Amino acid sequence: MRSPPCHLSCHEADGLQNFIVFSPDLIVLVQYLVYEAAQARMIIEDALAVQEAGAFAVVLECVPSPVAKAVTELLKIPTIGIGAGPETDGQVLVFHDLLGMLQHPHHAQFVPKFCKRYADVGEQIRIGLENYRDDVESGRFSSEAYSPYKVCM
Repeated sequence: MRSPPCHLSCHEADGLQNFIVFSPDLIVLVQYLVYEAAQARMIIEDALAVQEAGAFAVVLECVPSPVAKAVTELLKIPTIGIGAGPETDGQVLVFHDLLGMLQHPHHAQFVPKFCKRYADVGEQIRIGLENYRDDVESGRFSSEAYSPYKVCM
């Protein structure tokens, strides 16, 4: 197995497969491409080994739902899914994705297909930041109204 840098997620690690990300107390099984039973068994075996090694949980990212279900049923520790279907013990999404916070066209290419968007706050964030920039550049901000702290002598 290859170990990429810990900051890679499955939608950023296109082309990488079958690796495990290690952190102090958590091991993440990422981007397993499952085309046959042998690959599914490998994920299950890795998850069991992770449990045996003392992890308190396993994150299953971009793992097919039936495989995530099998892992969840076999493990005594919790499983957390991100793009792994509904059968894990818990779910996680990146809040920037689910709130539509990032409006940059480059980011839109990398929002994972498994992410359901619950809001679109990115446009309001962009407008707020542009208004702030304009106020700073024009001198409308900051003013005494936003400097309430006084020197006590």
